[in-house]
Amino acid sequence: MTKLDKHNRIASIYGYLVCVVAVITFLICLGNLVAATFDLTDPLHASGNFEQQRSLSSLENYRMDVIGSLPDGQPAPEAESIRAMYEAARNSQIQSVRLRSMRIITVSGLLILVSVVLFGGHWIWLRRSGSRGDS
Repeated sequence: MTKLDKHNRIASIYGYLVCVVAVITFLICLGNLVAATFDLTDPLHASGNFEQQRSLSSLENYRMDVIGSLPDGQPAPEAESIRAMYEAARNSQIQSVRLRSMRIITVSGLLILVSVVLFGGHWIWLRRSGSRGDS
C-alpha cells in the first residue's frame, strides 16, 4: 500500500464518518423538532413538565388539586383567589412551554441545516474523489 493509497483511505473513512454523524444528527433533531411542534400546539399538556404539580387542564381540576393539597383544618381560598392563581399558573405554563419549544425548534432547525450541508458537501467530495481514483 502506497502512501497515496493510505491517504485516500483515511480521507474516505473521514468523509463517510462525517456523513454518518450528519445523518444521525439529522434524525435526532428531526425527532426533537416534531416533539417541540406538538408541545407548541398544546402547551398545557406538553411533555416534560415535571415541575408542574397541579393540573392546568381546567379550573375545576386546579381547584380540586389546591383544596386537596391543603393541610387539615386550613380553609380553602375563595373562588376568585383560586381563579387568579389558576390563570397565573396557566399563563406561566404556556409561556414557559412556548419559549422552550421555540428554542428547541430553532436549535434543531439550525442543526438540521448544518447536517444537510455537511452531508451534501462530504458526499459530493467523496463521489468526486472516488471517480478520480477510478481513473
